[in-house]
Amino acid sequence: MSTLYIPKQFAEHDRAKLFDLMQAHNFATLITAVDNTPHITHLPFIVEPGQGPNGTLFGHFARGNPHWKSLRPGNPATVIFQGPHSYISPRWYRDRSNVPTWNYVTVHVTGPIELMQDKPEVLDIVSRLTGYHEQGAQNPWPVTDAEKNLDKLLSAIVGFRLPIHAMEGKFKLSQNRSVADQMAVIDELAQSSDPSIKDVAHLMRCNLNPKN
Repeated sequence: MSTLYIPKQFAEHDRAKLFDLMQAHNFATLITAVDNTPHITHLPFIVEPGQGPNGTLFGHFARGNPHWKSLRPGNPATVIFQGPHSYISPRWYRDRSNVPTWNYVTVHVTGPIELMQDKPEVLDIVSRLTGYHEQGAQNPWPVTDAEKNLDKLLSAIVGFRLPIHAMEGKFKLSQNRSVADQMAVIDELAQSSDPSIKDVAHLMRCNLNPKN
């Protein structure tokens, strides 16, 4: 289990929201440790909420990446999905004597990694991952276009599945501030030309805490 620090007001337990964030921001960070040595790889993931008791992640390593060789059966892994984030200025509050902070949303997933080196299984991972990101394209690229090089390409990667054992969601969106302060921050962020910062404003509006 990861040890993500989550004050109570920032904890998000809604599984649908957690899976939505993971699917929308599926390029994530995989972390494992062997003999006190951390191994870290940044990868795109397939997020399958309905596969297994708690959902399952799928991905693949480059065969040349030593990370996969360090894995041991049952060795726990953590995957960090990072959503939109933004600097928050105290000049947006009624009381400007506060300090700056950062609003962000993240999901940490833990579970064991199971390697998959059978080529049909690896091809399925690549096909699903490509299909997910090509959907909506005017002229989507199918994996079959790489047919003449496919065997060689599949030999160069190692697939894996990660059955989810636990998820932790932290949605730090100014819920500890008054409604007036939350609305002021939303108004400021919504004016940004940065789509990611606008996304923070949208998330804040959806999670507006009326109790403060």
